[in-house]
Amino acid sequence: MSTKTLMNSTPVAGIFLLLLLLLCRHVTGTCDLDAFCRVKTNDATSYCKTWNSPPVCQGSDVVCESSQCGPPSPPPPPSQPSPPTEVKCGDTLCRSPEGSPCVEVCKDVFLDQDCGPPAPAPPSSPPSSPGKLKWLAFTYTDVKNKVDFFDQISAEGYDGVFVYGGDVEFYCRGQPMAPSGGGASGEDVACIFAGPQQNAFVYYDDFSRATAAKYKKAGMDVWITFDGRVGQFVPDFSKLTAAETREFARAVANTVCYDTNVAGLSWDVEPFNNNQVEFFAQLDQRLAQCGKRWSIFAFGAAFDESMWTKGLGQTGFLLESTYDLDGGRPCDCVDPEVYRERLVQSLDSTLKEAKKHGRQVMPLFSGGGSTQIYSNITTAKCLFGDGTVYVRDCPHTMNEYAAAAVAAVRQVGNASDLFPLGAGIYPYTTTDNGGFAPSVPPAKTVKTFMGLE
Repeated sequence: MSTKTLMNSTPVAGIFLLLLLLLCRHVTGTCDLDAFCRVKTNDATSYCKTWNSPPVCQGSDVVCESSQCGPPSPPPPPSQPSPPTEVKCGDTLCRSPEGSPCVEVCKDVFLDQDCGPPAPAPPSSPPSSPGKLKWLAFTYTDVKNKVDFFDQISAEGYDGVFVYGGDVEFYCRGQPMAPSGGGASGEDVACIFAGPQQNAFVYYDDFSRATAAKYKKAGMDVWITFDGRVGQFVPDFSKLTAAETREFARAVANTVCYDTNVAGLSWDVEPFNNNQVEFFAQLDQRLAQCGKRWSIFAFGAAFDESMWTKGLGQTGFLLESTYDLDGGRPCDCVDPEVYRERLVQSLDSTLKEAKKHGRQVMPLFSGGGSTQIYSNITTAKCLFGDGTVYVRDCPHTMNEYAAAAVAAVRQVGNASDLFPLGAGIYPYTTTDNGGFAPSVPPAKTVKTFMGLE
């Protein structure tokens, strides 16, 4: 007679047999098999099904024989809730309430409603040594040619790095408008961020992930940069519904929440507009839940009150542009002394607003070519402004501009006090950098910047 038949036909005998099974399977010699299962499956309700051949832990295919576990482990206190189920998907960790399917969540860009971010951790700022300014390189990893600038950046003594994660591209709500996009969608086409009908993408390719892991292993702080252009591949945020804004924020946050190698993300989707505040508020909330931080590359002068307060939320900070300043024009290199004066005014104004709102600022300096700071223009026409190249070969060196930036910061205050999160140097790229040379900061220029303490 089977156990099931015995229990159904003779209730008392069935209950007795069940109790006997429960007692027999708990401990074998000095090995607490149930405790072994609770640890191995990370499930406080799991136990060893010793009647199976081979015996396995409830809810899994983990074998639970006495030869596989060591000294007994005490069970968790009864008052403690069951921990969430965890499933590894590559280098990422998906967490969900007990009983929720998690593997499909991982396949679906972590957008399943039942799957939340990793275990909450209090957001923290990257540590900074007293009196020493941290330096981060702003890079554009070359996926096609597998260039990550690791050797150069390691040799130059950087403390951290911004790694290009990927572009943000929409094929909905009237996008893409860029000629290379293949034609705009209808304004009424809804944005979908996951699944077979996905038409809105936040790219983070495998090479960028591997690059982030490589820098992290070397002991550097790693931030993932997402790039994009509103009006070319990204719609004006006012065209997104509340649900689309929420899903957009979740798609962005999940890329870094599930990557243990990164401290957070840098947002370089331009231009900034204060109608993006709700998106940033939701992004911040999700990143705070998983213990990550984020920055937005912009000018603090463009922020209204709601962005300084609600938009930056708990964990956001400003990655302040120290180049392309007002008063100049693209492809017309600025005099270093004029640049110093403009930078003093810009930094002073932004830092006052940041202090007023209790916010942190990290400056991003132009160590290589930018629209008004460059050695020469390599394209036939200027790719910005009205297309005119006003000065093709600039009479000033990149080191002169670096010295002017250092002087400007010192005029405003002590760098390590002003910028506790550090400072960045832009750019490291294998492209033509929009025609502005050099595309990588010269070693001498980097050294001049790093003399700033």
